[in-house]
Amino acid sequence: MKRIPKDLADKMVEDVLTTISKDCQISSQFAEDSMKIMQNNVDNSVFTGILMTKARPSFFDDNEIDMKLTIMSSLQTVLMYSKEDINFGFNSDLAKEFSIKDTDKCANSTKLDFALNQFVNAFYEYERLEKEYPELMKIM
Repeated sequence: MKRIPKDLADKMVEDVLTTISKDCQISSQFAEDSMKIMQNNVDNSVFTGILMTKARPSFFDDNEIDMKLTIMSSLQTVLMYSKEDINFGFNSDLAKEFSIKDTDKCANSTKLDFALNQFVNAFYEYERLEKEYPELMKIM
């Protein structure tokens, strides 16, 4: 998993929010939302993940990129067959990010990209934990 120290992540989030807030067109709600994100550890962590996705497209190594593409392809295939004769019961919220007729739609979905990045990160982080704490992870 790609990790950065919390103080560096907090500084990165703060810098991005401060830079955006200098734009005259930004609403006062943006400042309020920024303060909430900075004070909420969970929201700050998610926001950091979004920033990392946007800041470093080459965030993953080749194996991680391959996993991400495999998952995307699998999701597209399930959706395609779910819309035809076979019904797999594809999740309707997830289906909103896909379009069989417009394949660029899912390729350019920031939400889907973020979710897939988080999945790949979590997959390899779990693997790292299994190696570092084998007895604990057996119980888990």
